[in-house]
Amino acid sequence: LQYSPSGHLVASASADRTVRLWLPSAKGESVCIKGHTGGVRSVSFSKDCKRVITASDDKTCKVWSLPSKKFVCSLNGHSNWVRSAKFSPDSRLAVSGGDDKSVRIWDVDRHTQIGSYTDHEAGVNAVAFHPDGTCVAAGSADRTVKLWDLRSNALLQHYPAHGDCVTSVSFHSSGNYALSSGMEGSLKIWDLREGQLLYTLHGHQGAATTSCFAPEGGYFGSGGEDKMVMVWKSSLERIVGGSAVGSGINQGERNVNPSKKQVRMGQPLSYYSPRRKAGPSSANDASVNSTHTSARTALANTTRAGGGTGTPAKGQGSPFRGLLPNQQPATGKEFVLEELTYGDVGDAEDSMGGHSVSLSGSKTPIPKEQ
Repeated sequence: LQYSPSGHLVASASADRTVRLWLPSAKGESVCIKGHTGGVRSVSFSKDCKRVITASDDKTCKVWSLPSKKFVCSLNGHSNWVRSAKFSPDSRLAVSGGDDKSVRIWDVDRHTQIGSYTDHEAGVNAVAFHPDGTCVAAGSADRTVKLWDLRSNALLQHYPAHGDCVTSVSFHSSGNYALSSGMEGSLKIWDLREGQLLYTLHGHQGAATTSCFAPEGGYFGSGGEDKMVMVWKSSLERIVGGSAVGSGINQGERNVNPSKKQVRMGQPLSYYSPRRKAGPSSANDASVNSTHTSARTALANTTRAGGGTGTPAKGQGSPFRGLLPNQQPATGKEFVLEELTYGDVGDAEDSMGGHSVSLSGSKTPIPKEQ
């Protein structure tokens, strides 16, 4: 599921082999895109909102044009299910990862593969492009997060990230931090310039299945098998001593006293539950599925604290410190989510209509960006 950069469209992918484009309104109108022969695992917009890229169990990625309402190309090369695909910031390239343990780089305009990385030891569940377009990150079932430099084709950083499969990876808008989630239930924020773990956050009861920074970087969201969607305040601007995010790390501000309220981190800002208004969900609750029969979400609370120390090796061709496979990142700060106040989600559910409207993908025009 992804909002377009403008926020006027929502794209969702499903095990029913379709992609839907939604107008985020009370009517819940959508247009169906069909073309894959297997379940669709991922959908993502280009930054200019002109294209979407999808990843599927049919071992392909497909690119679709929104202005022309046409299929553009199929990117073939993976030998197993493709779990994730994303465009580069300039929309000329794409990155994909799948169960064949590979991360592949594509020239979208030429419809060709231009690079491949096979450093993971298990399937790749998530991929992301760095905001400056020079490197990519991937999270894997081998429990690690890795970064590669596209210019040198070198493994830039390696993080033994989670206690179970990594389910998502996302870059902060500054490019200095990455966010990951894992099946063991934690979220982790990584300081890429220092090559170390900054925060570990515990909030979900069960696996954390997805996470992502907001475009401006001030917030991030997460979802889990506890049927909760949480919205967190990142407060990463505190780390740079009050200066603009992305202007560089002020080392004198790294180990901030976590008892200070203005820099405390560890609770989501708000969260939504589709089933109950009080008390966390049971770990035995069924996981959220990927069908398109209904769209329900629910809201959640946070703030921040300082990081750890580490002496990783310097990476090549990048401002980041390289962290090689035989090195361990610093442990960072750890937070456990405790007291939460559930919001009233009744109005939110009513506004979404509680159902989806299925329209003909071949005859109904794709909703236009406002």
